[in-house]
Amino acid sequence: MSTFEERIAKAVTDKLNDGTVEELVSDAVTKALKSSIEEQFKWNGEAKKVIDEKVKEVMMPAIERVSLDDYTVKLDAVLTEIINSTNLIDNKEILGNFKSLMTEPDKDVISLKDVFEKYKEYVSKNVDTSELEVCTDDGPSYQNVTAEVTADIRGNIFGGSFCDLVFKCEEDEKLTKVIHLYELKNNRFSITRFKSELDINSLRYVDEFDIFVMRLDRAFCDITDIMDMYDDGIEVEAEPEASWS
Repeated sequence: MSTFEERIAKAVTDKLNDGTVEELVSDAVTKALKSSIEEQFKWNGEAKKVIDEKVKEVMMPAIERVSLDDYTVKLDAVLTEIINSTNLIDNKEILGNFKSLMTEPDKDVISLKDVFEKYKEYVSKNVDTSELEVCTDDGPSYQNVTAEVTADIRGNIFGGSFCDLVFKCEEDEKLTKVIHLYELKNNRFSITRFKSELDINSLRYVDEFDIFVMRLDRAFCDITDIMDMYDDGIEVEAEPEASWS
């Protein structure tokens, strides 16, 4: 009569010879391959990056050939009709922001220096003057304020770089702006994670610099010539009220 150990040995031998091991190995390999392939197609996978690049190469020329002028006119008319039929206080700002947002940039790449020039204009018009000194040398005017942009560039373990552009006005921290970018190629960076959706109410509160960046983002306009820092002195657009002693 077979011993208990002999029966176990026979069972193991039978399983080794009846294809069970091959089936288990096949299942394990299938699962490993499935998992590996899924990883390649996740948001940071190499396969997804290749596909994204190929899709962009095909889609971008097609999108660039589409004219939105007719749609802009129609949307403008509809928005005007809606606003005129309501009691909104900021009708002018909403219409102005809408028209600015729908205006296509005339190029597909812009330098950081040009973006900084837009920020300087924004600072000049919007800086808080309540704490600024008044100069009287050539007529009353507010002291110049400072504006700067710094670039925080970080490497990516999968290749390429991420960058945060930080725009600041020393005299008014409320004017600080941050634009998140990721590197495409050849020192060209694309805007990411910026405001992408607007409704009729939020258009009341969006400032002109945000509208400018949204236009760049919507038109897939890249930013190039990223430098460590730009800074400049800015003349304040507002004028002090005359005071009489």
